Amino acid sequence: MAVVIVQAADAPPVRYKGRIWVRIGPRRSLATAQDERILNERRRHRDTPYDIKPFYDAKLQELNKLLFEEEYLPSAFAPDVLAKDDRSYEQRLAACKMIVSADEPIPTFLGLVVLGKDTRRWIPGAYIQFLRIDGIKWSDPIIDESLIEGTLSAVVKQIDEKLKAHNRVRVDITQLVEKRSYIFPIVALQQIVRNTIMHRTYEGTNAPVHVYWFNDRIEIMSPGGTYGAVNAETFGKPGYVDYRNPHLADAMKVLGFVQRFGVGIQTAREALKQNENPPAIFELAPTLVKCIIRVPKTKPNTPVISVNYSGHVQKKAESGLESPTQSSTQSTDPVTKLVMVLKASELSASELRDKLKIKHRHTFRTNYLRPALENGLIEQTLPDKPNSRLQKYRLTEKGCKMVEGKK
Repeated sequence: MAVVIVQAADAPPVRYKGRIWVRIGPRRSLATAQDERILNERRRHRDTPYDIKPFYDAKLQELNKLLFEEEYLPSAFAPDVLAKDDRSYEQRLAACKMIVSADEPIPTFLGLVVLGKDTRRWIPGAYIQFLRIDGIKWSDPIIDESLIEGTLSAVVKQIDEKLKAHNRVRVDITQLVEKRSYIFPIVALQQIVRNTIMHRTYEGTNAPVHVYWFNDRIEIMSPGGTYGAVNAETFGKPGYVDYRNPHLADAMKVLGFVQRFGVGIQTAREALKQNENPPAIFELAPTLVKCIIRVPKTKPNTPVISVNYSGHVQKKAESGLESPTQSSTQSTDPVTKLVMVLKASELSASELRDKLKIKHRHTFRTNYLRPALENGLIEQTLPDKPNSRLQKYRLTEKGCKMVEGKK
């Protein structure tokens, strides 16, 4: 005897030879248009956003516990709420959608992007490709190239530093009162890049976000076209907002990178207008959104002093489009300094502060230690006891490769 058990499909409607069959009571027949609409609604109801899909091959150890407890939770909850929270580590992760559940501690897409120790191992396209091209053509020399990867907060902070390092302040000295303005308003660049990270598609593609900086423009490309209520007609208009990655958007808001009010494009446009840049151009394709931001128009033969982001004068010019004298990859970068100090031996936090001549613990943790940990360049010698007095730090394989590259 054979027993056949037929269960409802997880993703209806199911087609057999191109047809959909339904059984309602005693009736069995081909589905009507109304029947098909109902089945489609059931499928959408069961679907979950890709950003909380589980990665079954990943283990709980793939997530950075220190980052979760010292950065994400304090950003998400008030101190008094955290003090009263007696839930386990796994229960807290599950509440924040970083794992499936406490009983099934499988990392989700969100967990690997926000807390992953090696995010690109699981999500190959989760990085930003940055190029600074000294010219206006693709064939011109490349003066800075970076593959920006790591956790969500590490990627956002690194791209912010890149944008600031390559931006300049123009100082017009032809007037009685000097006029200072950035070549590109930082606020506009941040809004566009962060929106790109938040709204891009990560499913079905290994393509990264591209940021190409030319002398006369910046091109930012996002994998995936428009989504949901946002289309070619409604793109960038107030009141039209939809989220391909709603939980990733929540995480970016928790970490203070976005406001999630649906006004990012409007904010960028207003900043460009006030800075006298031409309006941003958005090119929408089915699998790509491209943004082009151009430099402000300058009057011919107008003396302009080009100043980098830190305020140091570079040289006089007529166009104000000189390349910066220093990139963010040089040894003034706090993370690079920390890595180079650790190349000789393992050191404690206090020993590192002494060698780096940093007095304030908060400055050290915020600008040096935490970014290096998030980027996977260093690791703790006692990862199971993060607050141990015997805790020290050492280079990871990635950190050692970075040291080799600096020689």
